[in-house]
Amino acid sequence: MDGADRSLIVGFVLRASGPTALEEHFAAMDIGWAQELLGRRGKLSAIQLQLTNSRESEVVTASLRALVPPDATIATPTA
Repeated sequence: MDGADRSLIVGFVLRASGPTALEEHFAAMDIGWAQELLGRRGKLSAIQLQLTNSRESEVVTASLRALVPPDATIATPTA
């Protein structure tokens, strides 16, 4: 991005508690609008997933590797 500030309008607020609670600084945006806003039409820099069953991490990782381009990086949050 060019470093310029952008003004956005909050469309709604998500509230959750317990195991589904969101981080304090979590925000979501339609991917198409985000790409347009950031000047990255048709490109992704990151996708973050939260698994409902963390024991399935290896299966999910293997499935993702079969879908993404060879130069894509798949890593756990601790990496």
